[in-house]
Amino acid sequence: MRAAGLGHKDAEWIAAATLDRYLQSIGQPQIYGTQYRFPNGGGVTMEPYDRAFLVDALRKALSAGDLASRERKLAEYAKLVAPAEDDGAEVGSN
Repeated sequence: MRAAGLGHKDAEWIAAATLDRYLQSIGQPQIYGTQYRFPNGGGVTMEPYDRAFLVDALRKALSAGDLASRERKLAEYAKLVAPAEDDGAEVGSN
């Protein structure tokens, strides 16, 4: 957060992404929409994601992008991910 306070633009996005990842790690929904999960069953998701928690202006101010840009990115990832056999486990996040 100090780097963001000093005006380092990349630090703002990293702070938002770090918070989202932390929230997911404690079983809470992300709030900026920076984390994508790729279930073994195929596809891609940002869930759990609380889209109503922040207004787009704040998402943009922290370089996380507005809801529409997050949904476009999700659709782009979905086109790249081929369905796989479902064994119930997750392979990672981005």
